[in-house]
Amino acid sequence: CNETWEDLELFLPVFLGTPHRLNEWRDMFLYTYAHFWPIEKSNTKLMVMLDEEERQNSYISTIEAAFQSHEALKNRSRIAFNKVPPVYYDNSGWKRQQYLMMYADNFTSAEFVGFVDTDCMFITYVHSNDIFEKGKPVINGKSGDPHKRGEKEEQIWKEIIRTTFEFTGMKEPMKCMSYFPVVIRTKHIAAFRKFMEDKYKMPFYDIMREHISKKWFGQFDMFCVYLFNYHHDEYVWYVHNVSPGWGYEGAFEGMNTNHSIYTPEMFYPKPRIAIHGRYHSPEIYPATEFFYDLLKIGTCISPPFPKSNPVLQKECFLYQTENDYQTKLFIDMYQFEKFGFYKAYDGKAMADAVYSRHKLLAGCSPQMNDTIINDIFKKP
Repeated sequence: CNETWEDLELFLPVFLGTPHRLNEWRDMFLYTYAHFWPIEKSNTKLMVMLDEEERQNSYISTIEAAFQSHEALKNRSRIAFNKVPPVYYDNSGWKRQQYLMMYADNFTSAEFVGFVDTDCMFITYVHSNDIFEKGKPVINGKSGDPHKRGEKEEQIWKEIIRTTFEFTGMKEPMKCMSYFPVVIRTKHIAAFRKFMEDKYKMPFYDIMREHISKKWFGQFDMFCVYLFNYHHDEYVWYVHNVSPGWGYEGAFEGMNTNHSIYTPEMFYPKPRIAIHGRYHSPEIYPATEFFYDLLKIGTCISPPFPKSNPVLQKECFLYQTENDYQTKLFIDMYQFEKFGFYKAYDGKAMADAVYSRHKLLAGCSPQMNDTIINDIFKKP
């Protein structure tokens, strides 16, 4: 299987104040993380970040019970608490979450931190090469026409791009809220804050309070533009164009319009191993037939090959030969939120990339949980 994993901790902010989304982190993220991520082999840690004011919330026992329900999670998962004055995030829970990610180095000692959302959903086995290449984190960005959302979303993203440009002084090379997990070398988060403090001549939290908190902003956009310009060679960069042929007409202020910053290698159709669940389809949660159909396909194209589990031997009949794995493209590996990256490539390029990944998985023997397998395949 030939996997080499780096020292990684996943950073998962969970807000306990939205009842209809309360269990989303468990039902979407943790369910698929426990199923597809080789937690024990990789020794990946998980941190659930809660607000300090929730320290006495009875729901914490539900989180702890979820950790105990999976053997690999027991000693590799923890709860952390943050205390941030509302003035720094404009009393917005969404902005507080983003603010915290820009201080993630204060909460972990791991060499790398990986950011995920509660509705991050892994859709197939996670190989180390999906996350790291030659010890460097993979950044799987997107470019192209931003005028592809509803009017309200378009205005929000327009302001986020402008805020990034105004805040950092650098144009956005690509959109990096385009894959999960977003993995960053932990020391670069502190370096980013130091860069901004040197620019503004004040502490970072004051920069946020005075210049950012009242605006729409994106932490991944800010990380991305900084890393691309100042730590480029410490990451492996991919960019998927969601609108081939677009000539940058109507480009938002702060968007890069210089195509020459991309190398040919950056356009390799790197498959994604996770989706942003609620933005992928409104039918995905609470868990639906579509939810389980994704997991069925993802499980069938995951190792081991051939299948040893009797349920998988029966159910994965569409994936029995090498030709099956080469020709049956799992198109959801080329979608994120409302954007389909499959528009940027011909089918053969994507199929070849997925098949190359399949060959990399040969010999991997993940210890998938039979209970989860049975649960997935018993659904309609």
